[in-house]
Amino acid sequence: AYALLNPFWGWMADKVSSKLVIMIGSFLLGLGYLLVGPVPGLGIKSSYSLCIVSVVLVGLGVGAQLVAAFSEAQTSAVASGFPDSITTYALVSSIWTSAFALGAFVGPTAAGTLYDVVGFEWSTMFTVGWNVAVFIAALNGLLAVGFIKFNSNARRQGMYSTLDGDSWNKEVDKLTGKAVYSYQSV
Repeated sequence: AYALLNPFWGWMADKVSSKLVIMIGSFLLGLGYLLVGPVPGLGIKSSYSLCIVSVVLVGLGVGAQLVAAFSEAQTSAVASGFPDSITTYALVSSIWTSAFALGAFVGPTAAGTLYDVVGFEWSTMFTVGWNVAVFIAALNGLLAVGFIKFNSNARRQGMYSTLDGDSWNKEVDKLTGKAVYSYQSV
């Protein structure tokens, strides 16, 4: 499941939004970990078929997150002033691979400790919580990008005024028929 949709996730990250793909991946990953235990309190009994569905969801979510986050890292590096060249791509790829390898070591170690302390069902909640945090961060990034694009488009289209204080007061006077005074004009 991990590799199945990776070309699609890459296309979607490039053509639509890598942040949106990260959000989808976080949702799928969180849902998969909610069900794999399953987390106590959901009222769902563990079964072989539920485990299969959960692992498929986790694989799809991991694929979406990794492909989109790598794409976002490359785009961000170039946007931050690194040259749009093979050396930048090699640098991002090297850092990415190193971080992935570190995570492959730290993740199972932390998971084993969590399993010993709270058990399997509750230890999956750590991953669910982490993916909720990633989802919220990606949503904030998506909203910020949308807000910035909206404001820049609005300014280009003249939706916002660039009036100074006195000009603003005169415009308000025209619209309301009343004199507007500020502490500066008194």
